[in-house]
Order: sequence, then structure tokens, then C-alpha cells
Amino acid sequence: MFSDMTNIKFPTLQMNYFREADIRHLLISEEPEAGSIEISPNITADLNDAGELIGIEILNANAYKRISSWQNHSEVDVSGST
Repeated sequence: MFSDMTNIKFPTLQMNYFREADIRHLLISEEPEAGSIEISPNITADLNDAGELIGIEILNANAYKRISSWQNHSEVDVSGST
């Protein structure tokens, strides 16, 4: 049943948190975004030209307590201060 799964390659995931906007972005692929689909309020799937998932954006990220406790993410300062 799962014999085909041996050829699946899982990309390296990168998670960023934009503190000022309270947005968490999970990057699956660095391909250009061709479109997006709202999965639920505050959660959007980013898609490439082929309609494949390349990222997930979560607005009001701190409202999702389990997600906000994820580790190994980068915080991005967009305020211009250091």
C-alpha cells in the first residue's frame, strides 16, 4: 500500500515569525508563489504554478498556542530597528 512512498523526497522546512505583524510562515519550497488558497480564516496555503503546496501563512499566529510553541524558527524584524 505504501510502497510508492520510498521515492518521496521531503524538503527542508523553514519557519519564520514576523513579530510586528504576528504572522508565522512555513516555507516548504523556494519556488515562486503563483497563487494561494484560504484554508480557513487566518490560514493560507501558498501554491506554485503546478498547484503544489510551497508554503503556509498563519495570521494572528499567537492565537494558535500549539504553533506558537514551535521551536527552530527564525524571527524576522521588519520594523527596521536592531
